[in-house]
This record gives sequence, C-alpha cells and structure tokens, in this order.
Amino acid sequence: MRPTLTPLLALATTVTAISNQVIRNYCPEGKFITLLLNQTGVDGPFLLPSGQAYEYAINGTGNSVTVANVAADFGAAVPRLDLGTSTNNGIIYWAVNNLTGDPFADSNFNVTSSGKNENVCQSCVGYDKQVHACIDNDVTLFLSLCTINVA
Repeated sequence: MRPTLTPLLALATTVTAISNQVIRNYCPEGKFITLLLNQTGVDGPFLLPSGQAYEYAINGTGNSVTVANVAADFGAAVPRLDLGTSTNNGIIYWAVNNLTGDPFADSNFNVTSSGKNENVCQSCVGYDKQVHACIDNDVTLFLSLCTINVA
C-alpha cells in the first residue's frame, strides 16, 4: 500500500474524525518511512518528501512508524526514530525511541497532540522514552520532523 502524501499547508482540511497519526516533514530533504501496522504488516520504506505529510489511522496494538535518513529494510540496523502506538480498551498509548541510533542528532523533532483540546495526549521534544496515554477520542498525534517548535 503506497502512501498518499499531502502538502503540509493542505493538511488541516484532511484530518478525519477517528484517532490518527500524522508525520510532517519540515526537513530540507526527504526522509524514509517504514510502517509496521498490526493490521497490514510492513510497508516501506518509502520516501516522505520535504514539505509533505502522511496520515494514517491508529488502530489496534503493536503499531510502529520508523523514520530514517536512508532507505533500508525494517530489520536493518540503521539509525531510526521509532514512534510506537497502540489502542486498547479506549486508551491510546504512544512512545518515541531511537533503539538503533539517532537519525536526528543534528536536527529537532517533536510529538504533539490535539483533539477536543490541544495537547490532549501529552507531547515531547526529542526522545523522552516514556509511555504516554490518553483517552482514544478523536485524537491526532503529530510527529513533526526538523522543527524547532516547543511541545
């Protein structure tokens, strides 16, 4: 399943009514994304060009999106940012890690959330290696790459 990419400026009109995740690439170069979704398996790596975003539903347990500077198979030991998400019994859980090295050592990223109100599901700047949780109620998690925004 190849992703549908959205220009960053058009994204606000595409957010759906279900809980989802949006990866926004503000970096000057493209980044490679690999999805591991419990319902569909591994997809990628695919290029997320600069100035584009990718959105998908948060559904079930054991989901992960990895971001790398190079195209590599999911099991390859290349530096990756890993954002894991799960939903269970009406709760969204998420955490961000860099288990195989830091592809963002020279740039910033953050994870923010919105829903019925801003920051409904906590936020982080960089790797906080904590598990965050919130009620699964029309939440959007935003992974913003190469940004200096403060969460």
